[in-house]
Amino acid sequence: MIEEEKNQFAVLIDADNISPKYAPIIFQELEAYGFPSCRRIYGNWSKANGWNEELLLEYSIIPVQQFSYTSGKNATDMAMVIDAMDLLYGKKVDGFCIVTSDSDFTRLAMRLREEHMYVIGMGESKTPVALTRACNKFIHLNLIYEADRGKEEDMESDEIENVTSLDEISYTIADIISENGNAPVDLGKIGNRLNAKYSDFDVRNYGYTKLSVLIDEEMDNFMLVQEDTNCYVEFKELTSRETIEEEVIHFVKKNGGSLDNLSAVTLELKDKHSGFNIKDYGYSRMSSFLRSIRCLTVNGNTVRLKKRREKGETMIFDTHAHYDDKQFDQDREELLASMKDNGIGTIVDVGSNMETSTWIVEAVTRYPMMYGAVGVHPSDTAELKESDIDTLKKYAAMDRILAIGEIGLDYYWDEPERSIQKKWFEAQIELARDVKLPIIIHSRDAAKDTYDIMKALHAEEIGGWFTVFLIQKRWQGNSLIWDFILESVAL
Repeated sequence: MIEEEKNQFAVLIDADNISPKYAPIIFQELEAYGFPSCRRIYGNWSKANGWNEELLLEYSIIPVQQFSYTSGKNATDMAMVIDAMDLLYGKKVDGFCIVTSDSDFTRLAMRLREEHMYVIGMGESKTPVALTRACNKFIHLNLIYEADRGKEEDMESDEIENVTSLDEISYTIADIISENGNAPVDLGKIGNRLNAKYSDFDVRNYGYTKLSVLIDEEMDNFMLVQEDTNCYVEFKELTSRETIEEEVIHFVKKNGGSLDNLSAVTLELKDKHSGFNIKDYGYSRMSSFLRSIRCLTVNGNTVRLKKRREKGETMIFDTHAHYDDKQFDQDREELLASMKDNGIGTIVDVGSNMETSTWIVEAVTRYPMMYGAVGVHPSDTAELKESDIDTLKKYAAMDRILAIGEIGLDYYWDEPERSIQKKWFEAQIELARDVKLPIIIHSRDAAKDTYDIMKALHAEEIGGWFTVFLIQKRWQGNSLIWDFILESVAL
C-alpha cells in the first residue's frame, strides 16, 4: 500500500555505459524519490558486459536485447528512446530515471521534462554538463560509490571536472544571503535553493555527508550560527576595505613603490587574511580593485604608486552619467576603475527608473569616486507606483546620494500619457522637498508645463539643475528659471 502511494518511476539503464557495481546505489538513491515500478536494462547480451543473471534477478531488472548493427556504435540508444516514448504516452509512470553517462540522451531528458515528467539522471562524473543540467536531478554514481567506500582521496582527481564546482556553490550561497539583505539564512533553505539550481548538487560529491560540514570546512567566507534547533548561514565579517587598501599601499611601498606581478598582492592579502577573496569587495579582478585605490596606477601586470599631482593640476567632475546602463555590463568595472588614470576624479550617476536607482545605491558603496541621484525619468513613469516613491525616499537617505533625478516631462514621445508624467513629476518634486535634496530635471518639448509645475510647487526653494532642451528663447527672461539655475551652483 505504501509503495502504491509513491511516485512511480521507469528505470532505464544503458548497460553499455554503466558498470554493474553501481546497481545497489541506483535503487538506494531512487528510494528517496519514488518506487521503480518499471526496471529495464538495454544492451547486446551476446557479449559480456558485467551485468550477470544473478544481479538482474536480485534487482528485478528486465534485460532488453539490442544487437549492434554496426561495429563501434552503441546499439542501446534508440531502443531506450523508443521504450521511453511508449511509457510516456502510455501514462504508466510519473517520472523517469535515465541511467547513463552518454550525452546522446540529453534530448530525451529534455523531451520528457517538456511533458512535465520528473527526470532523474544517474551516471559517472564524466557525464557532460548538457545531460546533467537537462535532468531535474542528476546523481554522480562514482562519487557516491567512492564516498561509501571511504576513498575521499579519489575525489581530488580530474574525473570530477564536470561536477558543479565549490566556487559556483559558494557564489550561489553568497547571492542567497545578499537577497536576504545580508541577514542569516536558514541552512535548509540554502540546501533547497542549491538543489533547485544545480541538478547534480549533492554534498557527497565533495566527500561530505552534511551541508553544514561542507560549508564550515570548504568556504571561508561564511560562518554557521546555531539558534536552538535551527542552523543559519551568514557572511563572515570582512576586514574593512580601508584596512585592505592600507595594507596594499604599504606592501607596494615596501617593494620600492612598484610590483611587476599583481598575484603577489593577492598572495600577501591571503597570507594576512584567511579566506580572502577580492570578489567579497565587489570586484572580479584584483587589477580592478587596485585601480580604484587613488594613489595606485595599474598597467598590465604592474602596479605602481602614483606620483603626486603637480600643484594646480585638476581632475574632471562628471556631474551627469549613466554607467548603470546595460551597454556597460561587459566592461563597466574596468572602465570605472580606469577613470582616475584618465583624469576623471568624481562621477554622479543619475537614475532613470527603479532598477537603475537600485543599482546606484549599491554602486556608490563600491566605487569611491561615484555619487548618485535616484529617481524615475518621465519616459519610465507608466509603471511607477506609490510604493516606489517610498522606496526612493529610503534610497535618498543613504550615504552619497546627492539628488532626486532624473525627473521631469518629455513630450517628444506619445507615451507615457502627459497626465501620468505630470503626476509623477509633481510627486518626485515633493519627495525632494521632503528629503531636502535638489532635483535634476529632464524636459523636452514640454517647457511651459515644466515651468508651470515648477512655479506651482516653488521648485526654486528646492534647487537643482536642468538637462535637455528646457530653456527655449521665450523663457530666457523668466526669473524663476534663472533663479533655479543659479541655485544649482551651490550643489
